[in-house]
Amino acid sequence: MLAEVVSKNGNLLLNIGPREDGTIADWLSSRLLDLGRWLRITSRACGGPEPWTGIFVTPERAARST
Repeated sequence: MLAEVVSKNGNLLLNIGPREDGTIADWLSSRLLDLGRWLRITSRACGGPEPWTGIFVTPERAARST
């Protein structure tokens, strides 16, 4: 899911919030850092700096065009 959203220049809500004191749990912080590393490594494969401009093709639309 993340790869698709990133490739289309979108946003993904991760539902990660801070505790009452403003800190983020260590295990959540670790996962966020891992996501950041993954994005840094795969950013070119996910479309690079160019925005996605293609049209979304649903299975139904694909079936009609054949």
